[in-house]
Amino acid sequence: MNNKIFKVFISSSDELNPEREAAELAIHRLNREYRGVVELKIIRWEKQFYQADRSLQQQIEATSETDLFIGMVWTRIGLPISPIEVCREDGSAYESGTVFEIETALAAKKKIGAPDIYLFQKEEPIEYETSPEDLRRIAEQIELLQSLLRKWQRDKEGHFIGSSNYFTSTNQFVQDIEDCIRNWLLQECKLEPKEHVWNVVNQGSPFCGLTAFDESHQNVFFGRDSERCQALQKLMVVHNAGCGSLIVLGASGIGKSSFVRAGLVPDITQQGLISGVDLWRCCVITPTSDPFKRLTDALLQPSYSGEIAPLPELVDGDFKTKSALLTAFRSIPEVSINIFASALDRVSDLEAKRLGAKLSIHSRLLLVIDQFEELEVMMNSEAEDLKWTP
Repeated sequence: MNNKIFKVFISSSDELNPEREAAELAIHRLNREYRGVVELKIIRWEKQFYQADRSLQQQIEATSETDLFIGMVWTRIGLPISPIEVCREDGSAYESGTVFEIETALAAKKKIGAPDIYLFQKEEPIEYETSPEDLRRIAEQIELLQSLLRKWQRDKEGHFIGSSNYFTSTNQFVQDIEDCIRNWLLQECKLEPKEHVWNVVNQGSPFCGLTAFDESHQNVFFGRDSERCQALQKLMVVHNAGCGSLIVLGASGIGKSSFVRAGLVPDITQQGLISGVDLWRCCVITPTSDPFKRLTDALLQPSYSGEIAPLPELVDGDFKTKSALLTAFRSIPEVSINIFASALDRVSDLEAKRLGAKLSIHSRLLLVIDQFEELEVMMNSEAEDLKWTP
């Protein structure tokens, strides 16, 4: 049976980009939670491509064709759009693309009963260090926004006919938006996620005691939702800046290993979350006194019975054996980078052939070094230490 597909439209001015990313992360997490029940398809204008002969508003998917509309406002409403392309029924121009999206969603809800609409207002205090002219424009935007909110939420007599949801920080919104969409699925759509099934006979107890949870426990690993979203947001920022590393810090014994292995790893490797990555391979290692041998073993050997090794394609290139690969890893770092790149290219080619895809497949390796600080303790030499410096 095919999943239900619900389209979720995300709307805001660009000052709320962190919240837009948070909403997308929440939807990816809910898609995993509701796998086999429903798929939430995200509509974000900046994630689409547009033809040059028409305006954005003429090409963005109509809000009337979506199921859920999430609108967010703070201090700015954005720039006006030309009434020549799109305008209100009375011929007046929309104050911005965000206003166009919100008002067309409200009109569609009144006319056809969809989409369901949630409007969020950010109340975080604003600090400005700018010129008097810029302050004047900011004040005009705030006044315009307040005027529009009154128009959307009050009738001519001043009675409330609509409402907003309020948040004071991006961190709060991370949890609020996920709770909002989950409640919508439950209350409005009457949908619940499938029950988590854990076969005790085959999988053992789901309670790990002092042992860390790992990716195989993702269905029974709960909590840390806000921290997971924050970590994913940080990783996406550095990824977009061309850096792929994230350091998780915390006191000993608070659950960092479980947080990463059973929480972040499944989140990161969910298809579609990290832009430009179609296929993930994952390797988790704990350093030993010989970190390069530990890395080589981990990449070429399955972690659990029945699993495939994280990157066996490493020995399909110029280095055909584990010992040859280990020798190469111990050489200059540039050689290792090329070895990994070539192996991942082979992974992509094999996946493209399997799918019969004509477009390129982009593969990446997620390397988790659990207890990274052990490298400082266990290094054999200063030279080897330099090779492992991130």
